Amino acid sequence: MEVCRSPHPTSPQGWRCFNEKLHDVLVSSNMLGSRINMHSLRHTFGKAKAYMGNVYGKTKGMLSDLDSGVRAMKDIYSIASPALGGVFGKHFEEGNKHVTKALSGYEDIKTRVMDTDENVRGHYSAIVGDLKKKNIDIGL
Repeated sequence: MEVCRSPHPTSPQGWRCFNEKLHDVLVSSNMLGSRINMHSLRHTFGKAKAYMGNVYGKTKGMLSDLDSGVRAMKDIYSIASPALGGVFGKHFEEGNKHVTKALSGYEDIKTRVMDTDENVRGHYSAIVGDLKKKNIDIGL
């Protein structure tokens, strides 16, 4: 079996690795195939939450770095655009259309990612809230 060595989190290999590690967390917690009680549930959900939180934090950090780089390049491009337009004229205008389209696509993807993150946080909060209402403590 192939060993997962921190592949890119959004690649197919990254998702497969994530699923394998999450399965390992559940199996190592004796959750699957053993007696289920509040202690085992708390332990299993605690380990799964810690693992998923770690993956989330690393992914968020990577995307934050990417966004900072894109913003810096956008600023540099906007400052250099007048000079580039003066030097390359018509050719610059043609290239500028592609740059503008790429930046628009990036912003669309960024918006979808941020909306998805907000949606997941909302669902998580609702689940935790409902569990608290029923006085169920499984470590979330």
